[in-house]
Amino acid sequence: MWRSASCRVAPVAIWRTAEFVTFDEVSDGEPQVHLEWPTRPYNIFEPDQVEMCRQAFSNLLSASATGLGLRRSSSRLFQAWADRRARASAVRREGESCCGILRNAEA
Repeated sequence: MWRSASCRVAPVAIWRTAEFVTFDEVSDGEPQVHLEWPTRPYNIFEPDQVEMCRQAFSNLLSASATGLGLRRSSSRLFQAWADRRARASAVRREGESCCGILRNAEA
């Protein structure tokens, strides 16, 4: 690998998720939670821990944007982004940079 003195590598924090599936409505057997950790899968059978995972999922679901609320939020975000992009394009067409400074102005 080629490296130069001006190229430095910095540590970067990576968000690692632990996905899980709750099997709580089983007809023949006991409820369980299946976790997909980055390193290995793991199963939980303890009733208290299964309930804790069920509550965690309920909390995540209630805090998430879903349905009509998600569509409205996404639409507003996209419209704001499109408006900002259109303004930046109009400014550049007039001979200015995105910061409002003339490109070819003489000092």
